[in-house]
Amino acid sequence: MAAMALLRNQYIPRLRLLGQAFADALSRARGEATLRRAEQTLAAAQRIAQTGSYERDIATGEFTVSAEAQRILGVQPGQNMMFLSCVHPEGRTKVEALLEPVVAGARRPMAWNTAWFVRTAKCG
Repeated sequence: MAAMALLRNQYIPRLRLLGQAFADALSRARGEATLRRAEQTLAAAQRIAQTGSYERDIATGEFTVSAEAQRILGVQPGQNMMFLSCVHPEGRTKVEALLEPVVAGARRPMAWNTAWFVRTAKCG
């Protein structure tokens, strides 16, 4: 009887915790694999369409640029790029006006087609 009580009170809860830890790790690994496949699919679609994407963190000023956008713009991976240097001079004023409220702290999403603004020459 004492052995059963010990099993029930100590070992079974520990085994449940261990099982839950394994289930959580497996779930996380599956989620990470799904994310990697989605990133690979996006990269392939951008390569096929010859289009890229970028994202700017307004708080830090950091740009995240897709591999295809780097290729199109002639920017080496890890190279620091000044975004406005990639904007055609005719569109630079308009882009600066679009960015101004966001840089000033506006918290609204902004999206526009930058294909018109990006110059055909390489930048960096």
